[in-house]
Order: sequence, then C-alpha cells, then structure tokens
Amino acid sequence: MHPVVKGSAPNPLWRAGRSCSGHPGEKGGNRFLLDAGNPVLDSGRSSGLSEALNKVESIHLGMYEDETSRVCRWHLPAAHFLESWGVERDYQGRFCYRQPVILPLYGGISPEEVLSGLLSSKGHLSTADNSPTHLSPVYHRARKCFERAVNPENKTAAWAQALQRGYSEETAYAPLFPQEETALGTAMMQTPAAPFGGHGKKLGTGMLELQFRADYSIGDGRWKRNAWMQECPDPITGVSWAASAQVSPATFLRLGGSDSGPMHCTLTAPSTQMEVILCPIPGVADNLIILPLGYGGINHVAERQENSGGYDLRRQVEKTEAYGIAPEQIASSALRERTEAIQSPVVQPAPFSLHPGPSRLPPPPPGADAVYQWKMAIDTSRCIGCNACMIACRAENNIPVVGRDQMARGRALDWIRIDRYFTEEGTLTSIPVACQQCGRAPCESVCPVNATVHTAEGLNAMVYARCWGTRYCATNCPYKARRFNF
Repeated sequence: MHPVVKGSAPNPLWRAGRSCSGHPGEKGGNRFLLDAGNPVLDSGRSSGLSEALNKVESIHLGMYEDETSRVCRWHLPAAHFLESWGVERDYQGRFCYRQPVILPLYGGISPEEVLSGLLSSKGHLSTADNSPTHLSPVYHRARKCFERAVNPENKTAAWAQALQRGYSEETAYAPLFPQEETALGTAMMQTPAAPFGGHGKKLGTGMLELQFRADYSIGDGRWKRNAWMQECPDPITGVSWAASAQVSPATFLRLGGSDSGPMHCTLTAPSTQMEVILCPIPGVADNLIILPLGYGGINHVAERQENSGGYDLRRQVEKTEAYGIAPEQIASSALRERTEAIQSPVVQPAPFSLHPGPSRLPPPPPGADAVYQWKMAIDTSRCIGCNACMIACRAENNIPVVGRDQMARGRALDWIRIDRYFTEEGTLTSIPVACQQCGRAPCESVCPVNATVHTAEGLNAMVYARCWGTRYCATNCPYKARRFNF
C-alpha cells in the first residue's frame, strides 16, 4: 500500500514542510497534517469541517479510508503501533520504548516518521521499508533520546538493556514529599465532577430519557472494523453486527413491541437519525433508552451500519431543553426473519439455580486411572459474560468469521457461547456453554466414519481427514458445541 494521491502535486511532506517553516503556499499558506483519527465524523455533518478542509492543503494519516481521508487532498497509510518505533512516558515519568515486532505489512508510516521527514532538510520520507538497514529513522531518534536523558557510560550495552526491559528507570519523576501528596489529594477531592447525562435538565412530560454509552464490543468506534468484535454478541442483548438499544419490557410495549422479540427502531432528530435493534431487557428503568456509540460512518467490514451513528443524535439531543426524545420521534417495525444475528437472553432463572445441590460426576472411562486426564472446570458463579473466552477461542482455533447474513441464518462457527438468563427483577446470570469433553461423549458413538474419537487422556479428538460432514455429532450434542467450517 502506498500513499493515496488525489490530484497532481509535489511531495506532500515537502509542501507541508514549506508551510511549517513559514513559507506561504498557493492557498494562503494553510497546511494541516491530521494524525490517526476521524474528526470529520466525530464533529458531525453540521460542523463545517469538511468544507474547511477542502479549502486548504490537508494531509491525513490513518489506517483506514474514512470520512476525513476522503475530504483531505492526501491520505497516507498509517502503521500499526506494533510495526513502529517510538518513545512514550508512563505516569511515573519513565521512558517506555515502543518496539516493532514486524516490518510494516502494507507500507504503513508512523506519525514519528512523518514528523522526522518534516524535520529533515529535504523533507524526504524515510521509513523502515526504504531504509538500507531496514531500520526506521525513529529508531535512531529514540536511541539518541535515550542517550541524552540517561547519559550511560556504555551506550550500546545500556541501550540493549533498556530495550530488553522496555523502559528506563533513570527518567522517572522525583517522588513527591508527603505534604505535596496531601495537597494534591485534597485538590483532586475538591475538583467538581464533570457533568453527564442531561446536564441537570428535566425531562418533559411523556419524554424518554436517552443514555449514550460506548458499545461493549467496538468501544467508541475504534474497533468497528475488527470483524472479531463485530461478530461477538453483545453480553446483554446478544446482538451481533448491529447497534442494539436497551429498554425495559414496559417501555418496549409502549413503543409498539410485542412478545415476539426485538424489533427494528429508528430514532429521528431534526437533522439526523439513528437505526438500532430495540431489545427489551429486564432491570432497565422505565422511560429510558440506552444507546450505543461507535457505529455509523464508512466501514468496509460491516454492512448496513451507516445510519447507526450515535454521535450525531447525541449532539442534536444536547441542543434541546430536555435530554430526551419524544415517542413520536421513534418509528418501530418488526424484524424480518433471519435478517439479524440475535441470540436473545431468556427471562427465566438459570438452570443451575433450579436444581441446587452437589453435581453428579459421570464415571471415568476405562483405563483413566493409568493415564492423567485433561479437564477444564468453569465456575459459573463467577462468570460475568464478558465474552473474552469466545474471542480467545476464536483466535486460538483460527475460527473464521461468517458475517452478518450467515449469523442471522444460525451458521455461527464459535466453539463456545454464553447463555444469558434474566429474572423478572433484572438479575443476570451468564452460563458459558462449550464442548464438555464428555467421558462418554454422545458425538463419538454416532459418527459413521469414526472421525470423532476419545483419547486415553480424556479428550474428544477430531480426525479431520475422516470427516465427511454428516453432522450426526452436532445433532447428538446436547450442548450444540459442534460447528463446521468447510
């Protein structure tokens, strides 16, 4: 991947360097170098930032093509932080050294390399890819920064030790005196908390309060191009590949819902709208809608999310007198069958709570006393449904991503899932369900080609060369932990 050039012009770094050194250019001398980020999307359509960037010579450094890169004249592919050198400082003041684990895969450029090119006399962009020694110029600048700050006797040995340790203790800040720590703690306690929610505004009669929260899987939007996170179900609503909103069952019925399950919902503001999947969740306060942030905008990984951006809606709501929305501004419709990937929670007590008492372990298989046995125990009383095990399992076993449409058809390939049970009061119990490595596994007895076998160490092994996909094992598995990806 090379820098995307829009139009014919000299080297963008050379032109930006001219502006930084005080030489005006053709368009009034305005040059903007934008680091990784998407300020055009974050600022909203009504901010006028797109029009302003179109009038100046602008350079965008980012890992993806997005709204900001499309309005800038130049777009440079940014390197991942695991592909670049750098020096950062932790809260103790120690220099921490960012070291690449691999050369840039797609010709990425780090912000430090761009600044290094601007500081050079010729404005030449030098990276690890075009360097004869495959060392980025940032490496030499980081080493020089270390030597000036630490000033060791044996610079080579001290630099190697600092890289091995990852930080330099010599650059730490001086410790505070006890009276300084006391004064700092007192000042922090006296600092007023930042306002949130409706900023003290009162809801109007019949209005619904809105709460905007970062999405659990994609955060504030920084992970929306990660297909693993998109396919990971929401730990509360169970929705994948889409923005999901939470309301109480009573509010869900008020907005036109029924007992059939979630529905498609569109929230409309004066100049924007947001499409979500509305899910009834026990425990949510009445007349409250919890909306996720992070969706919307250009995303080549996920489809049908362009109108699910929450930032524009939040901006519009903040301008109103009440931090809420009228029910008339919400349009709901039933979901068409097999169009959305939803693993809805069940409103009933968890199965383990129905039959308390000691569990009955199956008898060990023959010969188990002679060989050690592999087992995994899950303490279901501690599970919070964070889905970390699902992502770890996907990474460990190279499980492919199937996408939104295949998930909606029930063709998820995860080898583990999290079942969620709600009580009427809103208490949530998460039960992880995976392959149980059964002592007498029902999947082994039904395989016609003996592809699923039981090892002497108590594991359910799979001979992939024998399997021809009858799926008898999946049919006979009470946990539904068998998946096929061929």
